[in-house]
Amino acid sequence: MDGGRTRGRDDVIDRSVVVSGTAHPDLAHAMAAAGRFEIVAADIERFPDGELHVAVDEGVAGAHVHLVQPTGAPADRHLLELLLLVDACRRAGARAEVPADQIVGAVAGRTPVIVDDMISTGATIAAAAAVLARAGARERMVIAATHGVFSGAVVDALDRLPVDRLLVTDTLPDVRRRLPAADVISVAGLLAVALHEPGRFAPGADLPPGIASGLLRHLR
Repeated sequence: MDGGRTRGRDDVIDRSVVVSGTAHPDLAHAMAAAGRFEIVAADIERFPDGELHVAVDEGVAGAHVHLVQPTGAPADRHLLELLLLVDACRRAGARAEVPADQIVGAVAGRTPVIVDDMISTGATIAAAAAVLARAGARERMVIAATHGVFSGAVVDALDRLPVDRLLVTDTLPDVRRRLPAADVISVAGLLAVALHEPGRFAPGADLPPGIASGLLRHLR
């Protein structure tokens, strides 16, 4: 497992590359650096009439391509770009293309940790906090989310909550700018491991020890 190469089912070394759209190139480069994957350039051009042209370098030929293109706002534009990237990779000869995504409360008297897939307006988090407060949980809480969409009046909504820490990953760009109080955790290393060892993150599988301990450090 080295240099963006992973063992396939028949113990054949396959080449893996990363292709980035325009939604979050910083994450793509960080992920490629963490996993020592080659980044293959994509030519993405929007014409004055709104038409989108997408082409991918022939370096994807024969490779497993991992596309980094989060579909945050503007979702319609980013999703269309993702679909065109998939098509362009296929036309350039890629072997496969892989787009690179509950609320849990503590019992009374303990510090609650609220985990959600994303924070958009903050309404779900606020509702969960209210339920936990009525159940007798401690006032200060920790909130963790995968995607920091942060739309509308989310800052005001979160400011009204007794939040001790807010943890969010960098799956979407500009998270720190939109919510400076958030502790931003990079998923680049996690994604790199997932690309090298796909079976390691099968449903129900445990996180690799190094990644699990790294996440726990953020909660201390």
